[in-house]
Amino acid sequence: MGGDELFGGYHHFRLVGRLKYLAIVPRPFLEPLLRLRKGRHFLTDMPAHADAGFFAQWWRRSWNAAMLQDAKFPPRSIPLESRPELVDDFAKISWSELSHYMRDMLLRDSDQMAMAVSLEVRVPFLDHELVEFVLGLPASEKERPKMVKSLLIDSVRDLIPSEIYDRKKMGLSFQCVTGSKVRSRNSR
Repeated sequence: MGGDELFGGYHHFRLVGRLKYLAIVPRPFLEPLLRLRKGRHFLTDMPAHADAGFFAQWWRRSWNAAMLQDAKFPPRSIPLESRPELVDDFAKISWSELSHYMRDMLLRDSDQMAMAVSLEVRVPFLDHELVEFVLGLPASEKERPKMVKSLLIDSVRDLIPSEIYDRKKMGLSFQCVTGSKVRSRNSR
């Protein structure tokens, strides 16, 4: 944990920049675009102006405002916590991922699963000195077109076989044992 969040392993590291441009399009011009693609209803409550960290949190949500209203739930506001001064949008997205999705979901779930089987889990990518260092680097040091997590890969390229870092990004696989059958389910 921490590799995708620090080094840009999620697709919305590249998507947030596009969302920021799309957010400034006046609504009357945006409505026909939203109807063109299935599933774009999520964009209907896109904030007009927000920073990259907010957009990253907004994109991660599961329900848009209309869906919450239809289900009789109150609209969910996305809290913006105080954060350190960050060098650019890449760092703001990283901070958002580290301080929300990873902290609130990934670390919690990992801790519960590990405790259930008496396993001690270590998260070396979350060493505070590494996090501070990587967050302080400009995006140009961390991203390269068509190469996910380029800084991380470049830093270990001579230590691991190319089959590891050249393969396509993979999600986690869970196996469920039911009776005498084992079923695999890919999480992505």
